[in-house]
Amino acid sequence: MNKSWLSLGECMNKIIKNIVSLFLLKGVDYVYPLVLIPLLIKTLGIDNYGEIVFSVSIISFFVIVVNYGFDYSVTKKIAELKSENNKTTSNLAIRKIVTTTYYAKGLLTLFSILVILIIWLLFLNSKVHFNILVISLITLISNILNPVWFFQGIQKMGYITIISFGSKLATIVLAIKIINSPNDLIFGAFAYVLPNLISGLLGFLVLLKIQGLSVKFNFVDVKQTLKEGWSVFLSIISSSSLTVFIPIFLGIFYNNAIVGAYVSIEKIARAFLGCFQPITQAVYPYISSIKRNSGKRAIKLIKILGVLLFCAAIILSLFIVVYGKDIIGILYGSEMENYYFILYYFALLIPFSVLNNVIGIQYMVNFGLEKQYSRAFIFTSLSAVVLYYIGNAFWELKGVLLTLVFSEVLLTLTMILFIFKNRS
Repeated sequence: MNKSWLSLGECMNKIIKNIVSLFLLKGVDYVYPLVLIPLLIKTLGIDNYGEIVFSVSIISFFVIVVNYGFDYSVTKKIAELKSENNKTTSNLAIRKIVTTTYYAKGLLTLFSILVILIIWLLFLNSKVHFNILVISLITLISNILNPVWFFQGIQKMGYITIISFGSKLATIVLAIKIINSPNDLIFGAFAYVLPNLISGLLGFLVLLKIQGLSVKFNFVDVKQTLKEGWSVFLSIISSSSLTVFIPIFLGIFYNNAIVGAYVSIEKIARAFLGCFQPITQAVYPYISSIKRNSGKRAIKLIKILGVLLFCAAIILSLFIVVYGKDIIGILYGSEMENYYFILYYFALLIPFSVLNNVIGIQYMVNFGLEKQYSRAFIFTSLSAVVLYYIGNAFWELKGVLLTLVFSEVLLTLTMILFIFKNRS
């Protein structure tokens, strides 16, 4: 009994440490743009800033392609191997997984760059300058290197936290010195992607030191890794229509100023929503480990987590409704207050977004319902794409935002329906 409580205490201590590390990591991720964006808007202007974020949004979609859901599928495998008693065997298996994952991401990156260049040549060369697009591609290249999925799996996020904080702090200092006027558009674009490059390089070097890689390429292993992550990938790439797709959509139908205004205010909402991500990411590998021994215990933990996070999200949404306009004015200036209504739509979205993570990732993925999870996202995303066009046609920007909220609610209902259908 005492050993059981001791083991539980050690697990909880590890989870709390990971939550703190992820809070610092994600806190820096979300606070950083709230420091950089006002600088870019005030020095470059909202149009130039809009061009940068339009380009980065396109690249961000393909970052999702390159990630391929490895943040969950590979993290889960590494966490399970780490809990095995035979450390020598598990370390060799982890090294093989890490190597295979890097090869898979490399192939996906080459494919993505080719597609991006074709899209730019055919459709976007009048919207985005080529040099801005090339600088934005640094985000994609950096993503190959950054092994966040590995450190999540071994539940040691301290390395990434320190690297991320240092890279973003250095970028802020550099941006203040080199970005002084609208003519510094190139410097502004570079500042936007520089932290990703620094984090990717340093994170990769740390991984080499503590884990190591094999240089052997095994196509069968790469194919199997892609196959195992396919369901999660489909759900994540589908969900991009609920987030990443909107700036791209707005960039096509509106000017860069609208894109800049939307993205700058979205960063505020994502910063609030990001308060929950460290908790869900840190708990995920723990629930995976518990589920192997006791499914009922894992479900109980998921239910408690869902109720607590949903209630906290509602309180946070009320805070945004009351103080949202003031927050926008303080961060971006009085001119941006004309777009404060965008934040109200995100306030409606946040509770359902938090709930969807608990239902989809914590429950459905952990309990082998990846296909149903994927189908729920595909259905919702296809519906959203159609509704974006309809909403835009009738109510313009407000119609697009209303569709965003409706899609999140639809996803919640669809996943619940699939869960009950699977039980019957």
